[in-house]
Amino acid sequence: MSRHAAHARARGRPARPWRAGILVLVLGAALTGCAGSPSSPSGYREATALMLTYATSEVGTSELAWQQHQEGQAPKPYLDVVLRDAHAGLLSRFDAWQSTTPAAGDVDAAVRIRDLGERSAVLVARTQTCIANAQPCDGLADDLRELREDLDAAATRWRP
Repeated sequence: MSRHAAHARARGRPARPWRAGILVLVLGAALTGCAGSPSSPSGYREATALMLTYATSEVGTSELAWQQHQEGQAPKPYLDVVLRDAHAGLLSRFDAWQSTTPAAGDVDAAVRIRDLGERSAVLVARTQTCIANAQPCDGLADDLRELREDLDAAATRWRP
């Protein structure tokens, strides 16, 4: 079972692997200009919403990995790979997004989104460290949940 399917099942939702394929196609279109240039207001908005949606998913994956670790449901090597992929994915998506040009008036929003990206990368790395070192990491679950909610709210605001 893919990590996306496991994540969906853990949240009580049906697995929809086709959604990931659609996300990749739309993200590719947004970043290559098919859905509008990333430097255009609509292209920038689409790229931002897609990047935030992806980050929400990866933070949710980290949240699920931490929960599975706490409950002893998954071996550390598996969780390490999942979190390493999530962290690398977040960094590459935020790097790609930062190469886009914010529309006029969106510079403050871009700074807030950059902060969300940094928080995401830090928390996913913290989750990985906590699992690898078998640390209790008080408050990690709450921090991940809060960040996932913040990312989801930001993605909703940016959707065209």
